[in-house]
Amino acid sequence: MVDQNRDPYKPHSRFVAPAHNSGPPLRLLGAAFGIDFLWLLAAGAVFGVMAPSLALGDTRPGLMLGLLFFVLLVAITASVARRLHDRHWLTLFGALWRVGPDMLRTTFACVLLIAIIHLLLSGGTEPQTEMRPLAGWLAFLPVLLFGLMVQTGAEELLYRGYLQQQTAALFPHPIVWLVFPSLWFGLAHLDLSQPGAEMWAYVLWATVLGIACADLTARTGSIGAAWGLHLANNIFAVCFVADKGGSWSAGALFLLPESSALESAGRDLSEIIWGTGFEIFLIWLLWLAARNAIRR
Repeated sequence: MVDQNRDPYKPHSRFVAPAHNSGPPLRLLGAAFGIDFLWLLAAGAVFGVMAPSLALGDTRPGLMLGLLFFVLLVAITASVARRLHDRHWLTLFGALWRVGPDMLRTTFACVLLIAIIHLLLSGGTEPQTEMRPLAGWLAFLPVLLFGLMVQTGAEELLYRGYLQQQTAALFPHPIVWLVFPSLWFGLAHLDLSQPGAEMWAYVLWATVLGIACADLTARTGSIGAAWGLHLANNIFAVCFVADKGGSWSAGALFLLPESSALESAGRDLSEIIWGTGFEIFLIWLLWLAARNAIRR
């Protein structure tokens, strides 16, 4: 225990150990581009020919299709790990015995914290908020949670599993393996449909979330805690509160009026800076909750 306290990232060395045969850095960079290219190509081919409601996820079938489609990202990542590094895809999880328990504990702690913060800040729901029938929402919830586990697990397998492991095998300094995969994760959230400041604020938020997940992975030696933090964030965003008619809104219990989304898009630069700063502060709180849940 004393050694662990002196070196909180000691489990990371075991996590990185399977990342042999990394090759030159350009190979890893090419692999990252290749995975994203294949993923976007497949997504464009499938969702580009579908009805808008299916592609956007504002219906339950469309939402579940979008979430379960991330199985393909697992397959692409696993194939790249096998072909470029002769690695079995299960090694991307890290210590397998930790993944499930850490993921469940972290998810519960972070969802509870998010709910408390939301209730304290909102005092309930807005007067114009629409609430879906509770029975139907509860019936769909287990299926939706499974889909979110697939989606977040696929992303964690890529960014914290493959990219963080292979980056750390090439560059042992924490600054490199904390920042590079997290920045790649942030850029994956680039939304060209948003105004410039909003778009880059979202990328920054996602990058900071990635750093928090990378830190939890290094402290535990598996992707379990990072998966739980990521899952908790997405559970609240997809299952509880969403903009009416917005992307991935079909599973939310509470729907905000469309005017709320328009007001958010019209924020000035100072509001974006303060809002993003507050959201990053919330990530820090969730990171603390996750660390407390896993005792790291």
